[in-house]
Amino acid sequence: MIQILMGLVSLLLFIVGFYLLKKQAVFLLLLSDEEENRSFLSQFGSIYLFLAVLGVGVAISNDKFYAILLLIAILCVAALFGVLFSQKMSSSD
Repeated sequence: MIQILMGLVSLLLFIVGFYLLKKQAVFLLLLSDEEENRSFLSQFGSIYLFLAVLGVGVAISNDKFYAILLLIAILCVAALFGVLFSQKMSSSD
């Protein structure tokens, strides 16, 4: 069961990371089209892709402890991204 759920989480992280890296125009509608904002999105896209690869490794290892640690890391990165993204949205107005 852990393998299936971690696989789904990894797939979702891969999709989000891909959008942050390659389809930045979707997010730049909310932000100004500056190099700083592009690098911000690229940085978090790379982090999400790295976490997706770790998720595949955790799914293969099938260890509950590492799965929980990875989920905690994913939640922390997602919270940080959300806070920083909202700050950039409010400062671009």
